[in-house]
Amino acid sequence: MIKKILTLLVGIMLFVPLVLAGGPVAEPFVVYINFEGVPVEGIDVDFICNGMTVTRTTNNLGGVLVNVGDYGDFKDVGGCTILEVDCGHASCQETFNVNDLDCPMECINTYELSEAPPEPEPECIVDSDCSTGYECVNENCIEIVTEPEPTVEDKVTSNIDNTIASVESNFGECIDVVITDTKLSKLFDGIIDFNTEDYDTHEELIVKACSETSIDDVDYGLDPFVLIEEGGIEYRYVFDDLLPLNEIEADEELEIEFLNDSIEIISLSSSKMTIRHGEVFDYLEGCVEGESIEYNGLPLTIGTIGDEFVYVTYNGDSEQIYREDTGEVGDIQVYVDESIPREDKPNICKIRIAEDIEEVIEDGDEYNEDWDYSIGEGFIGIRNSEEFKYLDEETKPLALGDKITLPNDFATVKFNEITSSESTDIDIKIRDGMLYVLGDREDDQDDSFTYNNQDYDVLYVGENILDEDKVTISSRVRIGESDVYLEAGSIIIGDLVIELDFLDILYKGVSFALDDDNYLTHEGIIFKDPEKAVNDKSTFNIIVPDEIPEITLTIGLEAETVGVEPEPVVCDDTVCTEEECQETVCNPIPCPPEPEPCKDCPEEKTCPPVTNDLAGRIITGILSLGGGLAIYFKLFNNKILLSGNTGLKTYRGRDGTLKIYHKHPGTRGYHNPQTSHRDPEKHPRGMIDVKNGYQKNSMGEWEYVG
Repeated sequence: MIKKILTLLVGIMLFVPLVLAGGPVAEPFVVYINFEGVPVEGIDVDFICNGMTVTRTTNNLGGVLVNVGDYGDFKDVGGCTILEVDCGHASCQETFNVNDLDCPMECINTYELSEAPPEPEPECIVDSDCSTGYECVNENCIEIVTEPEPTVEDKVTSNIDNTIASVESNFGECIDVVITDTKLSKLFDGIIDFNTEDYDTHEELIVKACSETSIDDVDYGLDPFVLIEEGGIEYRYVFDDLLPLNEIEADEELEIEFLNDSIEIISLSSSKMTIRHGEVFDYLEGCVEGESIEYNGLPLTIGTIGDEFVYVTYNGDSEQIYREDTGEVGDIQVYVDESIPREDKPNICKIRIAEDIEEVIEDGDEYNEDWDYSIGEGFIGIRNSEEFKYLDEETKPLALGDKITLPNDFATVKFNEITSSESTDIDIKIRDGMLYVLGDREDDQDDSFTYNNQDYDVLYVGENILDEDKVTISSRVRIGESDVYLEAGSIIIGDLVIELDFLDILYKGVSFALDDDNYLTHEGIIFKDPEKAVNDKSTFNIIVPDEIPEITLTIGLEAETVGVEPEPVVCDDTVCTEEECQETVCNPIPCPPEPEPCKDCPEEKTCPPVTNDLAGRIITGILSLGGGLAIYFKLFNNKILLSGNTGLKTYRGRDGTLKIYHKHPGTRGYHNPQTSHRDPEKHPRGMIDVKNGYQKNSMGEWEYVG
């Protein structure tokens, strides 16, 4: 009863505004459509009268309304007498004589569908389904609202007390930010005094860095790295107001706090400055005639103090040094700032001691072994002198948790975080002439793939995408909760293409069919050992995250690392036979030369027990430096790793012939040595002439004979 009352009230609410508007009286005709008592939204209802059709779509209450009055929706055909209602279902097809109805009380009709309405077709799956200026959001085309490009300052966030600044980016993107006191409270922004005048100055940190993955450099494996060029991190002390540079001199020095240290500048230009070093001693610290000051473990004796000079002795050497001048004595320098004779008391002085009192510094000069000075128009500072770009160098790219600290512990730049999300693990196999796709979610839900509000974990892909019963679904489905779609034909997942029958596997149009490594793309998609899938027609594994991962750099105090830091490689003098590890690929372990025979796989990658049959398939390598290089290997899919980046690989092709491939520095993955892009003399010995360089021995093994 309550439901009927509410329905009536809603119907009245729909037409009351029309009545209050004045003019001809409206005759609203209202239809509600339910299924199992629940309003059905999105059903098209046709109202037909005198040959004219008016279509309305039910709202979230399941209702629609038309005006059947003389001046209503059918006024162009002289009003409406006989009204036909059709919602596409037998239960809501009815004809009315409008003249016999007492509206509004008799013009509200509720229909109950006898079967579930079809799910609405999505307006879009990907952005390309929408018109220009629109994007696909939740299967609807939504107008793109262009937001203004964030300023450099907007790209940086900070913690609640402004002790740590943070900046985020996706894999493959670059960071270029300027950080000031608004994001990092440690940085100074205020007024300094020079020659009785006030000048505005501030400190800032400039950070430029780029993140890369194994798509950029295969040696990165499945970890992203942050690369920093020379000069990518820079500290600046900036003079906001124009300084009278010609007034900066020895007796009118400019004193500032620079990298947590007080410095005195006695000359400054747009490319050069002179600073005054040294420890200052006055009469309170022993600068008194006849007394001594200890410096570097030796006494510096203060002799006669006159109006314009001080006489000093140090390490067996003596010197008379005039006021506002620097003298050398015993391998050190002494600058006399003040000399004050007194009548009734001992004469006193103020001096500065250092190995070098004055230092002339030009832009690019060394600050220390890791940092150079940076001097320009209106600023002085330092910048990193080493690049952090190559894994085989001491200054490697930053892995998660790695950091670079500025001098005097002023601030730390740290690769602090990698965001993570749920992901979909996808295995692709060949089955029944199609690609069989099996999805697995970390949350154990049956929603690896979605189309039209239906979830799937098993798909067949050919010209179309089919469910596990081989019923056609669509030409593309959504992967997990991500914005990535699996498309039919050749399987397309973002920029990754898996051709039918594993004829080829490409990323951004480049074939990876000869690459046996694991790759992490800029979108966070992982794909593993494409070469094995193509050659052996075996399972190809892909992992698709729900959200594109981001890295976070922190600047300031060192923040706690968020995310899983890469496990350090611990060399236990073992080398693992990769192909014998079940359902995995063991990455080579960089061990010292001449490692012991294979014992175990790396942790969490366990080899099965070695049977006699299995043992017969293992490569036997003999490295003899005295009698030349002799290498033996069985006629199966096997590898031998000669060094970190050099190896041989053999396998039996589908046509039964033996395939011999190799890899070496400068290449990505294994390749045919007879078609190598590098010169023969650049190949490791014995790895260029496969045809004539190897022959079977009495054991049926291939041996290099030169």
